[in-house]
Parts: sequence; C-alpha cells; structure tokens
Amino acid sequence: MATECPAADGSSERKVSFDSAPPMCIDPSKRYTAEMVTSMGAMTIALDAASAPKTVNNFVVLARYKYYEGIIFHRI
Repeated sequence: MATECPAADGSSERKVSFDSAPPMCIDPSKRYTAEMVTSMGAMTIALDAASAPKTVNNFVVLARYKYYEGIIFHRI
C-alpha cells in the first residue's frame, strides 16, 4: 500500500512505519516551520521548501504523522 499524504490539520493517526516514500504533499512555494519543544524550551525552525522540497516534504509528512513525538534527541 502506497504512503498517502497525512492531513495538514494534524488529525492523522500516529504512524511510524511506511511502505514507500510519500508523494509530494507540500507546496514548495509556501513557507513551512516546525516547532521543537525541548526540556530547555521551545524553538521554531524555518524549513526551506524552495531549496530542498523533497527534504522538507519528508520532514513535514513524518511530523504530520506524529513520527517524531516522544523521540529523544541527543548530541544535537
């Protein structure tokens, strides 16, 4: 089964396993940001969809599927 685009409103259920790469789910001409909440506070990250549309698409799709929720990031 092919990976589908998740709902932009965040209503898609959590998914951590995928059968294939997602289709292009973002509009590369739009601006995207991500908020990372850490034990030291929150930060907003600008995603450069114009320069790296596939990378931003992948990140946005995984984030909308809540893939990163509860992940412990260290050594960053």
